[in-house]
Amino acid sequence: MFRGSFRGGGGGSGVVSVVSIDSADSPYSLPLSSTVLAVDSSAGVVNVNLPAASSSEGIIYYVKNTAGATSNRVRVLVSSGTIDGDGETQVDLENDKSSVTLVSDGSNYLIIG
Repeated sequence: MFRGSFRGGGGGSGVVSVVSIDSADSPYSLPLSSTVLAVDSSAGVVNVNLPAASSSEGIIYYVKNTAGATSNRVRVLVSSGTIDGDGETQVDLENDKSSVTLVSDGSNYLIIG
């Protein structure tokens, strides 16, 4: 597992954590801070748990399946609230190099990229 960080540009003082995980780290629970999560699913399925939407308002999560052609599913799950308010509680990244960017509005997660 790799852990690091970088600072946002444009005069902002926010720090974004960069974390790399694989199937041995599954299930992985995201922290209450903006995070870029690089997931190597080449050895198996990986589940990623988002914090409760009510406790993570405004926090942005970027999750990317970094595995190549032998990628397995990366499943991003919410413990409370939904994704895009349509009743879904998970997003699956099943394709090679697929990704999703989510932000909480305090009640639900919204897919923003």
